[in-house]
Amino acid sequence: NTFSGRMGGLTGDIGQSFNKFGYALTVVAQFGNLTHNVDGRQTQSIGLFGGGPTLSLGRLGLIQRGMLDVRVGYDFLVAPTRVVMDGVATGDGIRVPHGPRLALNMALLTNPGRQRRLFHAFGFTIGYQALVHDLKGDLPFANVLQFGMVYWGG
Repeated sequence: NTFSGRMGGLTGDIGQSFNKFGYALTVVAQFGNLTHNVDGRQTQSIGLFGGGPTLSLGRLGLIQRGMLDVRVGYDFLVAPTRVVMDGVATGDGIRVPHGPRLALNMALLTNPGRQRRLFHAFGFTIGYQALVHDLKGDLPFANVLQFGMVYWGG
């Protein structure tokens, strides 16, 4: 019972940042190839779509000329799936994996010397997501390591 593959895509947080915390709604769109093999049956998902709630450090993550923000969330994703038999793919319905997400965003502020009401930062993110279950019960537990670029405005 294996579940593996590679994905790439976009993740966006839309929300507010206050002095001590921030909250957002996360939207996820990832494309690639996820393969699930069990008892000689192979299924393939080429995308994950969905999102969920997220909490962050808000403006507390601003550090002089940079930003170090920890984000914690929980995502519900939809994965259109197909069965691959003898080289032919046939639709197999939709899987709904879900699980917690943790991300560390590191960025540098643009124009840090000027006093501004709005902040903009560009940098990198590293994250981990656990897909703990599938609402249909077909997919096993999966560990997802995420790397990417981040833009932060607030």
